[in-house]
Amino acid sequence: MAGSRVEQSVKRFRESERLAEAGNTARSVEALHLAAELAVDELAQRNEVVARRPDMSPHEARARASVELRKIGLVPAGFDNLLRRLNEDRKRTKYDGKPSRYDQMTLAQTQASVKLVLDNLGQEIWGPEAPPVPPPEPPAPAVEPPAAVEPPPPTPPAEPEAPPPPVEEPPNRRPLLLAAAAVALVAVILAIVLAAGGGEEKPKPKAAQARLVKTGATGRLGHASFRIDHVSTGSKINVGEGLKADGVFLIAHLQVGNSTDVLQPLRMSAFRLQTRGGQTIPTAGRAAQTTVPLEPGKATQVTVPFDVDPGRLRASRLLVDRVSRGGKRLGPGLAMELPLEDGIGTISPGQWRGSTSQGLRFTMRIDRGSVIRRMSLNVRADSGKVCPITFKGVYFIDGTRFAIRGDVVAAGRFSTSTEADGAVIAPPGGSCSTSRNIRWTATTPLK
Repeated sequence: MAGSRVEQSVKRFRESERLAEAGNTARSVEALHLAAELAVDELAQRNEVVARRPDMSPHEARARASVELRKIGLVPAGFDNLLRRLNEDRKRTKYDGKPSRYDQMTLAQTQASVKLVLDNLGQEIWGPEAPPVPPPEPPAPAVEPPAAVEPPPPTPPAEPEAPPPPVEEPPNRRPLLLAAAAVALVAVILAIVLAAGGGEEKPKPKAAQARLVKTGATGRLGHASFRIDHVSTGSKINVGEGLKADGVFLIAHLQVGNSTDVLQPLRMSAFRLQTRGGQTIPTAGRAAQTTVPLEPGKATQVTVPFDVDPGRLRASRLLVDRVSRGGKRLGPGLAMELPLEDGIGTISPGQWRGSTSQGLRFTMRIDRGSVIRRMSLNVRADSGKVCPITFKGVYFIDGTRFAIRGDVVAAGRFSTSTEADGAVIAPPGGSCSTSRNIRWTATTPLK
């Protein structure tokens, strides 16, 4: 069964790639979801992680199992939410007949995350690579044989009694023609050598490039190892008096290891952000002027802030340059992919607070894994009465949006990891009815 499950996972992943190339996004997402769940089942069985739970659906049980697999480094951060989004999009297109929410770039990023998980099943699952087929040799040009030359007719024998006078033969011009051709050939070769710069200039070596590190993987640079735990975004950093962004803050949360037995410095000037268009952005504020001490033989938590245009967040990379102990840049080091499938990073767990359009309180509790467990607000009815409305349960956030349907309908959207807004529609009739939708905004600290 294990071999069959692995083979099916690879087969469905290849099918997803083919369907994506053909432009069939809905079928590609469906095949990719099945490939990811099969891989999670196999990794869970190998590592004794529970992937079947009687109190929840098989899809949600696999998402919960991926959280445990994340702790042992077998799946990238946020893979549980990736599985939920794939499942929701699969049901949206297959059963509701709606278009897929995945565009070409988002689907490609999701496929790359799933492939990282499949790689942990063993590189041999992809099979041996076929050797390249050499191009056929061009047929040799047909050479037409020279036409046969008829020999001249034989000269009649001279009469003995009247021998002809001796005729002086013309000089042989063949050596002169060969010498002239040799001189012309030497002149052509000399011209080619002079045009090429005399053959003395050596080709320039290629510039050093940063090593690419996939999402969730660990990159090594000298004595240090770097792994991105998660990424947060927000318009304000709640440190001291608070720091307001010109665009939006992107904070990369890293685990940086020190493989030596002595304390090592980590210069924050070594970090830069590279946008999809190739622009590089330095760390925000005075972070570039600081140095973080790396404890020997253990990992240190490091946060790196950047101030970025919100439109350039997707497909950004964290650059880690090689620098000297004094902070001098020595060259490129690592280019680490950031987990930004939705363009906002990981939604921050914890208590969210805000207010409604009526100036009344609003609170929300979010658990790890983008799950809303409680939402509470006060609503002023048309009669003037203030009514409390509370939602309790398990409400999953789909990408950047959520909806709670019941007697009272609530919906919301996350613009960053720490900022959200939405609306609540109270039922008509009764003492708590309102004639208008109640808007709300909420935030949680970005640290």
